[in-house]
Amino acid sequence: MKRLVLLIALITLSSFASQARTVRLIDYGTPDDNLDDSVAFQAAVNDLSGSGGGTLVVGEGTWDVQNTINLVNPATNITSIRISGNKGAMLKLALNEEKTFLHVGNSVQVELFGLVVLPKNMNPVFDAGYFLTSAYTGQTIIQNCAFLGLMMKYDLINTTNTDLIVEKSIFGGNAAGGAQIHGVNFSGLTIRDTLFLDYYQYQDTYYSKTPYNGGMWIKAENTAMPAVNALGTKAVTISNSRFDEGAPVAIYVKNVPFVDITDVHVNVSGISSGIGISLDNVKYTQIKLSEFGYSPSARPAVKAINNSTVEVIGLRFGNGVYFASIERNTKLYMEKCIECAKPDFVRIIGSSSAAPEIKATIPAPEIVPPLVRKGKKIDHK
Repeated sequence: MKRLVLLIALITLSSFASQARTVRLIDYGTPDDNLDDSVAFQAAVNDLSGSGGGTLVVGEGTWDVQNTINLVNPATNITSIRISGNKGAMLKLALNEEKTFLHVGNSVQVELFGLVVLPKNMNPVFDAGYFLTSAYTGQTIIQNCAFLGLMMKYDLINTTNTDLIVEKSIFGGNAAGGAQIHGVNFSGLTIRDTLFLDYYQYQDTYYSKTPYNGGMWIKAENTAMPAVNALGTKAVTISNSRFDEGAPVAIYVKNVPFVDITDVHVNVSGISSGIGISLDNVKYTQIKLSEFGYSPSARPAVKAINNSTVEVIGLRFGNGVYFASIERNTKLYMEKCIECAKPDFVRIIGSSSAAPEIKATIPAPEIVPPLVRKGKKIDHK
């Protein structure tokens, strides 16, 4: 019922976007002074929440944050807020390992746009427990942001009961105990045009805490398979994105009905648990037009277990990467993927005696007949 209220509010309040208020962080605090700007952030957010939402412009300069910014609204004051970086705005985090930078709840929509988020301490210490937690919010949107050299005890982004959209962003040189992006009992998860890299160079500074990373790039999971109804979980959609080998698993999905992965490029980790895409009890996954790059050891591009169904179309593999490890209760369909059918490219795991369902469709080569004109054959050249 709560999700239905948020959905109705999202549709209703979107028509009032042109009337939304804009406030500027510079009116509440001072950048570049090496002092904590958390109080200024909270005051600006409170003003927006109290007036029905709007945009917080984070102006040029470095803003230091050492405490949580709370954006949890009472159910009677559901708002939509956008935090927008302007002219090279940078946030530097120095929270302790149990704190969250931005805690969001009971909102119609929260959007982060154009922010560059950096650690205040370049040493391998935790910069926070989480950068963002968002729950019971219609949509959580992250656009054109860069998260560089951060180390989180838990997750960089953690969402529950929200439709998360991340696009045109960079996750460079980060480390997290859980995942860079972690959706738990989520209503939607979409990643587009985004980079997940082991390191990143920004303004002549090298950022990388990835060697201390134990978590995944993306983790999407439900505690149980969602019910089938109008408010059920949307498909996990990941497209046109790149993943370095710094995470043991690039993409992990569990108890989700539908997954659509298109045009991703993955370097598979060479550690013993390294996997490109891990699927656990996923009703239907389609992976197409994607590449899984080199690994120093033989590691699977795809692992599918617990009655998962996977269809692949047009995949390519680099050195050390084989196609799939699958349990015997898995269904695997291959189309237009000649490399998928190489010897030993599909490996059966688990103890069940049943045979997995594997079907391959490789089209016959197209043969173009010679043209004939006035009784003469014209060869194609």
